[in-house]
Amino acid sequence: MDIRVTGLWRYPVKGLGGEPLGAIEPSPSGGIAGDRRFALAHDTSAFDPAAPVWKPKAEFLQLARDPGMAPLSTRWDAAADTLTLVRDYGRGERVTARPETDDGRASLEEFIASAAAPQRRAGGRLVRAEGTILSDTGRPFVSIISAATVRAISQAAGLALDPRRFRGNIVIDGAEAWAEFDWLGQGLRVGSALLRPAERIGRCAATNVDPDTGVLDIDLPRFLRDRFGHHQCGVYAEVVEAGRIALGDSVRY
Repeated sequence: MDIRVTGLWRYPVKGLGGEPLGAIEPSPSGGIAGDRRFALAHDTSAFDPAAPVWKPKAEFLQLARDPGMAPLSTRWDAAADTLTLVRDYGRGERVTARPETDDGRASLEEFIASAAAPQRRAGGRLVRAEGTILSDTGRPFVSIISAATVRAISQAAGLALDPRRFRGNIVIDGAEAWAEFDWLGQGLRVGSALLRPAERIGRCAATNVDPDTGVLDIDLPRFLRDRFGHHQCGVYAEVVEAGRIALGDSVRY
């Protein structure tokens, strides 16, 4: 079976659209550099950027509750320490600024507020989690999505679902649908990195949003439960050995 990497994604700001990458170098302690290192804290969030520790997603704006965020995509330039936000699903107006400066952070927050209004809750304070990752688990996992599994769900739903809907870091193709659930606890050599799938990913209402239009076109968690008996798609994997993963690399288990 020839299983290959067909997509690589990083999501610099939790809840916003991500950026496609040609290669990644995940590490055991840090996962993917720049992935979910920023978030948008709402007005009642307890997150303290002066003492950043992991907080659950309820502390931040999120696509499940704030669909107006869907048209915003992000780019992160580590060398320049700049964050770029782009409207219209990566095709529209953009702003680039340094989030560590007061002026830069203010311009980014203003851009988000104008682009996402009125479909968002109060807040939108851009915060940075230095030394931690603001993923749903708080652990430096990478997420793996199988294109074959997404096709199986699409066929059952009668709706063409893009793998991007599941916001995975690594998209693979060539495996049997749902085979990734059988890999839990096994070593998975992806490129030169060694990963170990650790748990299935339970899905929330964020997957109801079409990543190209922002339209809520399906209650996907409910559909998965009704059709497949669970609400899961994809797996979280820990990084056992650091390495390089590029588009087209093989996946071996």
